[in-house]
Amino acid sequence: MDWLYKLAKPLQQRAWKKAADERPTSLAWPGWERARRIGIIFDSRAEEGYLDSLRQVVAALQAQQRSVALIGWTGEMRPKNALYSGRQLIFTDDFSWNGSVQGGNALEFMQSEFDLVVALHRSPDSPIDHLVARTPAGLRVSLTGSNDFYDVRYHSADRLPMDYFRALSAWLAKIPPR
Repeated sequence: MDWLYKLAKPLQQRAWKKAADERPTSLAWPGWERARRIGIIFDSRAEEGYLDSLRQVVAALQAQQRSVALIGWTGEMRPKNALYSGRQLIFTDDFSWNGSVQGGNALEFMQSEFDLVVALHRSPDSPIDHLVARTPAGLRVSLTGSNDFYDVRYHSADRLPMDYFRALSAWLAKIPPR
């Protein structure tokens, strides 16, 4: 079945690129002080040590009584007979041949409602934008990108996620509830 996913890859990527044109499902933004459900989506192929720093972010947010869903894109097929602990991963076989979500952690993330969704990585060959656009959220934040469906683009010189989230949380506190 690996050959089928290789054939489907261009079709999936074409569907994922259309995410910028979608009208996302929006919820009410409760304000940073009252935001309790946070989704963080990232590319798990990022540099070494990045995941450990993300775990620190999750622990810090959970210490503030916030529920955090951390999910990472692998860009690979789900390995057979492998167990993963401590994080949620999205694999290419979580998507159908035409790029739509068909199951796994991607479907679970997309069906959850969040007060805040933060996309730490964006690329045209990943489904990150596709998932963020289809996930009900009060506010969508992106680190980079063009002016599309994200509510906020917050770029920071901080390379570590913990420093980025410290700066972002101070900025989010200034956005009034809507």
